[in-house]
Amino acid sequence: METIKIIKIGGHVIDDAKAMDEFLYKFSLISGKKILVHGGGKVADGYLDKLNITIQRVNGRRITDQSTLDVVVSTYSGLINKSIVAKLQSLKCNAMGISGCDGGLIQAVKRPLKDSIDYGFVGDIKSINTDFIKNMLSHLDVLVVAPIASDSEGQLLNINADTIAAQLAVYLVNDFCVQLHYCFELDGVFKNISDDKTIFQQLDILTIQENIQNGNFSGGILPKLENCMFAVNSRVKLVQICNYKKVGEVWGTQISL
Repeated sequence: METIKIIKIGGHVIDDAKAMDEFLYKFSLISGKKILVHGGGKVADGYLDKLNITIQRVNGRRITDQSTLDVVVSTYSGLINKSIVAKLQSLKCNAMGISGCDGGLIQAVKRPLKDSIDYGFVGDIKSINTDFIKNMLSHLDVLVVAPIASDSEGQLLNINADTIAAQLAVYLVNDFCVQLHYCFELDGVFKNISDDKTIFQQLDILTIQENIQNGNFSGGILPKLENCMFAVNSRVKLVQICNYKKVGEVWGTQISL
């Protein structure tokens, strides 16, 4: 089957113009079909701070009230998404920027209370329109996906970008040989949180679960690892977490069964 690369960019890279330019240049050189999923939490946090809107997270996941939703929709689907598309176009990489709302790409539902936590206007993915993806990629080099979707009533919802990347990968496994790359400013998953030079080159699911239980893995890395495990269990061919400078390469930490 034809290969498709699903690449999620996040961390501090998006709010670092020089790093983002370097990443997008290297991304533009990757051949074949590709989907770029972006976060933008640090950028959104900056605007929330300016507006004196309290930032709340639980286990690395954002609590999204109405004021926060207004900011993240504007930031993710507007400023960040279109800035990425404009840069890719300047690099002769024909891109279209969309959110989960566009073309019925993602159908979502509002997350129910979990362990008495109300995540607000945060969504969980119900389905993904793979026909829309295949149609768009027959005309374009890349889709750039912002982590916003909506439910059946038209309510906008904030979706974790790591989750979107993993779900896209899983939904496309029957049509493509799928590679899933999580890229950020670090080299991979640390063996020791206090030593950024020691990373796991390989991580299987049992080792991940053990490290979560003993507290070695915590905070923002947890959503990535949870989604990596989901993707691996769902037959995604390559799943890795790596430095943005190595985008498209087999490098960093590979996740396996």
